[in-house]
Formats: sequence, C-alpha cells, structure tokens
Amino acid sequence: MFRVVELDGEGAKAYEEALRERKAWLDGRGAGMWKSEHLTVAGMVERYANPKFYGAFEGGDLIGGFVLLEEDPRYWPAAAADRAFYFHKFVVSPRHAGRGYADLALEWVKDFAARSGKDYVRLDYDGSRAYLRAMYLRHGFADAGTATTSDGKALVLAEYRASGAI
Repeated sequence: MFRVVELDGEGAKAYEEALRERKAWLDGRGAGMWKSEHLTVAGMVERYANPKFYGAFEGGDLIGGFVLLEEDPRYWPAAAADRAFYFHKFVVSPRHAGRGYADLALEWVKDFAARSGKDYVRLDYDGSRAYLRAMYLRHGFADAGTATTSDGKALVLAEYRASGAI
C-alpha cells in the first residue's frame, strides 16, 4: 500500500541514498541534474529554511521522497507572505520508476497542502526536461515565471492552486 510519511533522521538518510542513486542513474545517461552537495541531508538543512523530509513507501520499501518548505526566498522571494508549500528534491528511485509512484506522490502533496490550509504548492524545474514539464502540467501545475540558478541554468517556476481542492 502506498503511503507518505515525514521522515526522521534515519529515514532522511535513506531518502538521501535514493537521491544519490537517481543522480548516478541520470549521470550515467548524460542527463545529470543535481549537484552532489545539494543532495545530502546536511546540505539541504543548510540550503533550505527548516526543510521537512518526506518519504514515499510501498509496503516497507522507501521508493522515493521529497522536501517541503514553508518558504523559498531563493526562487520565490515575492511570495514570502503566501500560504504555500515549496516542493523540492523530488525523487523516485530508478528501481521503482515507471509504476506511477511519481503521480501518487504529487497527488498526495496536493491533497496535503489543501488539508494544511495552503493556497499553493510551488516548485521549480529544469525547463529543458520535457518529461518533467509534462508531468507537472498533467497534475495541474501552471507556469508562474522563470528563475536562474547560481550557475546560470534556467528554471521554470510552477504552481498548483491547492485551496478549495478538497
């Protein structure tokens, strides 16, 4: 049975391992996406204000996870007063890919945001990755602008209107 839970220290380390596994898989295909230093729990705690780590499970197996933030001044500075979750470092481990888990996790986040009184779920993604764009559009995310990373990569900002979703 699919479920999502907030992770403690040990669970967050397992999520970190899923991120490293996906990074290696992407790198092996010439499609690298993340910097290694941004994939450690310590690196994310340093990079983000009060990150909450979540794991997606099928039975007892961690199949992936993500980070939720209450604010994201790096890419959404004008939205600081909004009631939103900011969704980062989404991963499904390669051995669990293609089974619909990404869709289940995104639906869980959208429902969780609505139950939590949030107006939005916001995220950013590499606009050159058509499969990410298609996935987020399929789940009701709309383009909300662009941003640029510190190393010059263009990102698409996207948001889902969560209030009233339930």
